Amino acid sequence: MTALAVHLVLRLREEESAGRIEHQIAMGAGRIGVMGGWLAVSAVGVTLALLASAVGLGIGTASALDDRAWLWRLIGATLGYLPAVLAVLGLAVALVGWAPRAAKAAWILVGWIAVVVFFEDLLGIPDAVADISPVALTPTAPAEDASVMVLICLTAAAAVLSGIGLWGMRRRDLTGA
Repeated sequence: MTALAVHLVLRLREEESAGRIEHQIAMGAGRIGVMGGWLAVSAVGVTLALLASAVGLGIGTASALDDRAWLWRLIGATLGYLPAVLAVLGLAVALVGWAPRAAKAAWILVGWIAVVVFFEDLLGIPDAVADISPVALTPTAPAEDASVMVLICLTAAAAVLSGIGLWGMRRRDLTGA
């Protein structure tokens, strides 16, 4: 889902590079309105995609185990990753707002998340290094108790990074084709 979040935000950068954002601003839409709308649609999109995957996983598990409680358990556990996904989305927004030419660097975090998720144990990555990944910070519910403070901090980071990106978009010139 982090890859989807970065892709959706970087699509705004592509629209800007192609000169299509200038037309919206010329028609009266403000920079913050354009980017804020894009951010809102991206956040809703990744939330719905995460929810859809949770429902699919929950239905499959509930059917296999013949226990409906797994549906709700897995929906809750999967949505526990939403703050981490939104934090990655916020980083991409901050990069688009402040360093548009370097915005593709958000893919580095997506790659690191994949390395940590799939190869942390195999490569013996220390916890302190793995914790650069917001996904690694998310408790693996229902196996672990969810740490509400971690989820709050990730949500706050997402909001702050998104705000920084909106502020950056407001202060800079658009770069067309």
